[in-house]
Amino acid sequence: MPPSQRRVVSALDHLTGDPPQGEVTRLPGLPDEWRLRVGDWQVRFTRDPESRRVEVLGVLARRS
Repeated sequence: MPPSQRRVVSALDHLTGDPPQGEVTRLPGLPDEWRLRVGDWQVRFTRDPESRRVEVLGVLARRS
């Protein structure tokens, strides 16, 4: 697994807590969606803190 992919997977493991850990921001206008920045990558996700479930909606390269 490439190093950047390992960093993203590791960061996803920290999203189940409440509040989620890492560089996490709730997306404006989308109350149930969040963004996680990991290096050059952006992960969009939803989360349910009660069930500790995280659903990844997409992983995209960050824009500069």
